[in-house]
Amino acid sequence: AARFELAERWRPGAAEVFARLHEAGIESEILTGDPSPDRSGLEGTVWRAGWSPSQKRERVEQLRDAGHNVVFVGDGMNDAAAMSAADTAIAMAGGAELAHAASPAVFLGSDLSFLPRAVAHARSVTRSIGTNLRFAAAYNAIGMAVAAAGLLHPVVAALLMVGSSGFVSWRALRARE
Repeated sequence: AARFELAERWRPGAAEVFARLHEAGIESEILTGDPSPDRSGLEGTVWRAGWSPSQKRERVEQLRDAGHNVVFVGDGMNDAAAMSAADTAIAMAGGAELAHAASPAVFLGSDLSFLPRAVAHARSVTRSIGTNLRFAAAYNAIGMAVAAAGLLHPVVAALLMVGSSGFVSWRALRARE
């Protein structure tokens, strides 16, 4: 006679990742098909254990209906339905091909620590875009008023427009860092 027990193993650093996401104001949940997962190190995280693929998809739909933007990170065949229902999804490279197919992004590594960094980078880029748009709106409103009053020579206006485009482009490139 033989006995086999299968259980999920959490990726190294998962507890730190969930803690950093929480610090960043990101609500996180673990939706797992494992009926009795090892929760050690992840005690402060919301767990939903023993869930089927359809239950995971329904939870994602509930969150979206409540107005949340949902990013689903998964690696299994049982995650594909939820990944398809999420606003966006990230599959892990070592995961099932069905998860890859259901996701617009595949993370090539296995370390989840990219998630908090990705959130911080996305927020930085969003702030930069907002600042650029406000700058462009104010600059163009002032420029149009000065030009309409006849106080701005067309060549000077063109040079100022080139300068402002260069400034906005420089700020956009700086956001890559």
